[in-house]
Amino acid sequence: MQRIQHTPTIFVNIPWSNDPIEAKCRPFYSHREDKPGCQFSNLYPASISINTSQTLSQSEETFLFRERGEIRFPSSENAFQCAKAQEELYVDFVLALDPLNAARAGQGRLNMNKHQRDLFERLGGQVVRKGSGKKVKYQISENARYLRRPDWETLKKSVMMIALKAKFSQHPHLWKEYVEAPHMTFFIEHTQNDNQWGDAGSGNGTNFLGKMLTALLWETRTGQTLDRIAFFYLDWLHTANVWVAEDFYRD
Repeated sequence: MQRIQHTPTIFVNIPWSNDPIEAKCRPFYSHREDKPGCQFSNLYPASISINTSQTLSQSEETFLFRERGEIRFPSSENAFQCAKAQEELYVDFVLALDPLNAARAGQGRLNMNKHQRDLFERLGGQVVRKGSGKKVKYQISENARYLRRPDWETLKKSVMMIALKAKFSQHPHLWKEYVEAPHMTFFIEHTQNDNQWGDAGSGNGTNFLGKMLTALLWETRTGQTLDRIAFFYLDWLHTANVWVAEDFYRD
């Protein structure tokens, strides 16, 4: 894992300060150990325990299968993709996958190998075969996606924060130097492959994941808690990252 002092210093706009703050910038994307900031990827293999009976409010359940109680997930990605599921079959299936394949399953990109097909069928699923010959694909459904809970778009950011809190509270060594550094750090999931959780490479993406990591780091460093349903926080979260960290995207 690349150390914090090798990252650039920039000025960033954050919702808990009236003026831009000076911060180290930590771009990241890959979960591979040889890549800078790998531990901040949701695919990084840091297992987490989450109490699935916890609720976000009186009417909003974090997980639909609350009777399971405490569950150990292989990664924050597995937890996020399991929380998305409307049916318990897919919770069990995604829970058994490695983080990368959990992401593929949740995003409708998983072409199951024989081991995964056997597991899916043992759990009660029906494998859907598409194509033939070298182009054959084995999917979990006709469109390769599992049914999402109807309130997912509303709750997904809150679920992600629960997973991130679990990850860094249960594995504090992953960002110990960032917590103890004399300066704040601003995280950017820097990739052309994602314009919502990442920055779209150009800064036109919203960088949800990087901003949420930044907010969680600030809370951990200060012991204070942000109001994540306040307009100023949500507006910041949905602002294109180039307007939040303009210095990072300068030529």
